[in-house]
Amino acid sequence: MLAKELIALQPDVILANSTPVAAALQQETSKSPIVLVGVADPIGSGFVASFAKPGGNMTGPTLYMKASVTGKWRAMLKEIAPNLVRAAFLKTPSSVPYFDYYMHAALALAPSLGIEPVTSLVEHESAADIERACHRVLRDRAERWLGRNA
Repeated sequence: MLAKELIALQPDVILANSTPVAAALQQETSKSPIVLVGVADPIGSGFVASFAKPGGNMTGPTLYMKASVTGKWRAMLKEIAPNLVRAAFLKTPSSVPYFDYYMHAALALAPSLGIEPVTSLVEHESAADIERACHRVLRDRAERWLGRNA
């Protein structure tokens, strides 16, 4: 609703500060210029065709690291704990827009690193929910955990 109202004001340019905001704006206009910031995967989300030639009415930098960084994180864990076979990724409500972006890369790299990615949901991002998610990970016998929360 707010996206529709914003477009009706006919601004010269719109700043979209998250994936959900960009998605709402994309549904309302293909003409008003939109600058993306804080969008995890502009290509995967269908906002731009490529970084070099975005096409359409959306453009802007991505503030997140390349998905391949998950391999580097896990390789460092393997160096620290050579017997590591599982690493947990905590999925939080604020990580939803980019969680799958990183998880896809983690799954693709799993065989080569010999580290199985395990996910655990943190429902409300409270300390108690984070603790419950960690206990689930321990219960599921994950040996190390990684969390990302923006």
